[in-house]
Amino acid sequence: MPVVAIPGDAPAVVAVGDAGQSETTTSSRPRPLVWETDETRARARAAREGLPLLVFLSADWSAASIAMAREVWSDPRILLQRTPIVALRLDLSADTPDTELRFAHYGLRTLPTTIVFDAQGHEAARLSGLCTVEEVLAAIGRAAADP
Repeated sequence: MPVVAIPGDAPAVVAVGDAGQSETTTSSRPRPLVWETDETRARARAAREGLPLLVFLSADWSAASIAMAREVWSDPRILLQRTPIVALRLDLSADTPDTELRFAHYGLRTLPTTIVFDAQGHEAARLSGLCTVEEVLAAIGRAAADP
């Protein structure tokens, strides 16, 4: 089975599988984590599909944000975890009014912050600063288990 890394502005996305397979033959397999960058679209998709929403708020000047990209978001246990989720990455690097609004809206005290909402849009977990793969997986699990 080929493994393909697709680099971009966000952490790399890893896709695993045979190019000729149809969606129906791979539906029981884990889907790679793909980052959305449009908050409105990500929230609408999570609501429409009844999925938990993972929001990663970071900045390119934050050493912990960079470490999360390298050590957590690129880890195969995260990329290929089995719980279907919508993943949203918000870059708060720029000092703009939008950045200030997001800090206030999400109640941020530090970057990075990872917030996981359940399918109903309620906050299920909040991880401040550098966290581990295990902590992220546990947060996703709590969001998926919330009624």
